[in-house]
Amino acid sequence: MTSTAPAVILASTSPARARLLKNALIPFQVQPSSVDEESELARHIEVHGKPSSADEALFLATLKAEAVASETAGALVIGCDSVFEIEGVSYGKPYTIDETVRRWSLMSGKTGILHTGQVVIDTRTNSHRSSRIVSTEVRFATVTPEEALAYAQTGEPLQCAGAFTLDGRGSTFVAGIRGDANAVIGISTAALRDQFLELGYSVPLVNL
Repeated sequence: MTSTAPAVILASTSPARARLLKNALIPFQVQPSSVDEESELARHIEVHGKPSSADEALFLATLKAEAVASETAGALVIGCDSVFEIEGVSYGKPYTIDETVRRWSLMSGKTGILHTGQVVIDTRTNSHRSSRIVSTEVRFATVTPEEALAYAQTGEPLQCAGAFTLDGRGSTFVAGIRGDANAVIGISTAALRDQFLELGYSVPLVNL
């Protein structure tokens, strides 16, 4: 038997993830984690070696969820992270215009995989959690250097894994996807429902 989920906390400041939860009528609060992703990943690699792109996404999502869960009681905490993989190489956020243009020189006309790690921790039980990796193939159109530069200069892709968005200007460069579009945008709401059920809860809905 399932019960209605307690308060839901999104351990992320991503506007895209928040928008997806709102569109799914899932009530939530935002409480970003203070995890230093680059330092934690470097430490992990030093001890355990380089993870696969999918495992990297799940590792960082777990860190974020655990950090916020340690400061929260009586809630379900959602941690997410996305890592883009193309030709076997992992990529996170490009951050700069130059790096974004370089990424597009690698991605243009090719197919990559966007891995989204999702971890839900029930802070009422402390150890009860559900983890998922949702991987989606993304096929890109051929993009000229001029188009890549103009896109980078909008600022939109600088904070996005893979240097593109599926729900913004970057969608014009995506020729097709195979898998979960929401996961590419930031969070798979379908997988999230399964995770809630795994923890014994139904997805709460905003009363209209």
